[in-house]
Amino acid sequence: MIDFSIVVCTHNRAALLADCVDSLLNQTVDKNRFEIIIVDNNSTDDTEAVAKELAKNNNNIAYIQEKTVGYSAPRNCGWKHASGNIVAYIDDDEIAAPDWLESIEKAFIEEEPDIVGGIYLIKYDVTPPDWFIESMGGTNKNRQKGILNQRKDCYLAGGNIAFKKKILEKSNGFSDDFNMKNGFLMMGEDTDICQRAKNAGFKLFYDPNIKIYHRMNQNNYNIEIRKQKAEKVGMTARFVLGRLPFVSHYFKYLTYFSMIITDILFSISSKKITTKSVILKEKIAYRKGYFEMDKKLKNREPNHDI
Repeated sequence: MIDFSIVVCTHNRAALLADCVDSLLNQTVDKNRFEIIIVDNNSTDDTEAVAKELAKNNNNIAYIQEKTVGYSAPRNCGWKHASGNIVAYIDDDEIAAPDWLESIEKAFIEEEPDIVGGIYLIKYDVTPPDWFIESMGGTNKNRQKGILNQRKDCYLAGGNIAFKKKILEKSNGFSDDFNMKNGFLMMGEDTDICQRAKNAGFKLFYDPNIKIYHRMNQNNYNIEIRKQKAEKVGMTARFVLGRLPFVSHYFKYLTYFSMIITDILFSISSKKITTKSVILKEKIAYRKGYFEMDKKLKNREPNHDI
């Protein structure tokens, strides 16, 4: 009997895929209890060949192609092909701890939640620059174990999250708003589904014992790429969570300009990249994304209902 369906969504990361899948094949849970579904989201590299080779040597691996580019389309493709009662997601640039699946099972038993998620630890593929600190990898080490519904930080990251399959069925899965549209791809499908689940009364549970290792490569240290991601996160926050209260909204607007001025002064006074300067640039990018999305949503709000 299949208890768990592990969905690995992948796009042009053939070089990383085998390591991710290998970590899943070496789980403490018996292989007969889970399946691995590799969803290839329109890759143009050797992903298909790598995935098919993995599937050829392991009966519990399935390879599926999803041509619609996006964050939601491959995730939806995965759960719709899942045989297990629990659908767990891991990204192709991550490595699961050996007891990852076992910890997910314990979390579902402990509090009987509907959705569970865990911690992101870092695996360095290359030596980080001096300005990089661990918290920039989104490790959430200080987050407390427990039910998240009454917390402000009630969202679980999509690269380390598991659902009762019936919750995905009831919610109609991940929103199509997070697929490629008119050449633009917005991130945040995980935040959106958590928000809708919370609004519908489903229970979200965080457990730091559910561990994955996020691989950090040179792109993670590229400041322009980090700014682009921060901008998209800002757009997601505005789109999914709604506009801030009047005072908070305009306070953020005022601080946005003050941070730009501070950033300019930093650049003039020192050419050296520091942790503070990078964090400041990311905060500016976040607010830029928030206000750009605010303009786009003047006459439209997303539907958060399940």
